[in-house]
Amino acid sequence: MKVLQIANGYLDKALYRNLFSQLAELDINNEIFVPVQYGDQRKSDEKNVKISRCYGKLDRLLFFPKQKKSFNSIIQHYDMKSFDLVHAHTLFSTGYIAYQIKKQFGIPYIVAIRNTDVNVFFAKQPHLRKLGLNVMKDADAIVFLSKSYAEYVIKKYVNKIDEKKIRRKISIIPNGIDDYYFVNEPPKYHYLSDPVKIIYVGDVDDNKNLITTINALELLRKKGIRTEYSVIGEVKNKRVKRYLDSYEYIKYFCKSPKEKVIKHLRDSDIFVMPSFTETFGLTYVEAMSQGLPVIYTKNQGFDGQFKNGIVGYSVNPYSPEDIAKKIVKVINRYNDISPNCIEKSKLFKWSKIAPLYKALYRREK
Repeated sequence: MKVLQIANGYLDKALYRNLFSQLAELDINNEIFVPVQYGDQRKSDEKNVKISRCYGKLDRLLFFPKQKKSFNSIIQHYDMKSFDLVHAHTLFSTGYIAYQIKKQFGIPYIVAIRNTDVNVFFAKQPHLRKLGLNVMKDADAIVFLSKSYAEYVIKKYVNKIDEKKIRRKISIIPNGIDDYYFVNEPPKYHYLSDPVKIIYVGDVDDNKNLITTINALELLRKKGIRTEYSVIGEVKNKRVKRYLDSYEYIKYFCKSPKEKVIKHLRDSDIFVMPSFTETFGLTYVEAMSQGLPVIYTKNQGFDGQFKNGIVGYSVNPYSPEDIAKKIVKVINRYNDISPNCIEKSKLFKWSKIAPLYKALYRREK
């Protein structure tokens, strides 16, 4: 089976490589199309990867010219009749291209809906909402990373007339994490430290809500619960970084490779990331794989993967009191939750997720 994978984030995110390599082992013939801006010097040695420098800086601000140029590049580069299926890995940026391919060549397509689709295109570009809904209605299957995001999109943007039709197309398939985290499995029991070591891994920005986390830790410290806080990631907001620097119990580490991240995780107790918006959050699972219970945002991407109390707890991201309360719950049940995290993280191996995609491909071919 031959699939055209349209993945504009392929060069930035290892999850695409992990997925496609696992699909290849399942006899899926992937051709990977990566549209990038003129002048982008990044390369790939993989024979099945086409990096197309097909649009300019101004085109990034103009939705339809960029889409047209990407579409033209695809039909110039490939024999479209050779494909059984198109998999667009975003709703707007690549899904519209798949929509046009189906209109012209009759090739079925699957579309994934991610954070940018929901929190940038749907939320902030209302003039494109109808287009996004048309891509969903014409898709042969729709993939959400979590049930909570599927429900959010349906309730907020899909009208009652189209709801039933769209719901029938939806599959919930989460992202997987790098096998490195499973090869380097931690000891079965992870013992709670004193002081309790809280950790966050990801961009230092407003969305990740580090300031509210710190306010929650301050509440705990006032109650006599000693804590330390490690933050690892690239600084995207200097104001947030200055706030971190004003507390002596907070340690900041720059963005690090997974080999260093895993050491930080093993030296910590609880992973806390009450993001305002999050389609999934791979770092929750990476932390779980090393025995760390997780604190995640209610009604965002990770919420609903497990019942509250199995691997951690959901929280109101605007409430430091709720975050502090849930951290205390984790502390009180640490010896139960930590082993659960290691075991449940194995559900997110790419070797388990890729067959779900293969089954979906076969169904929609």
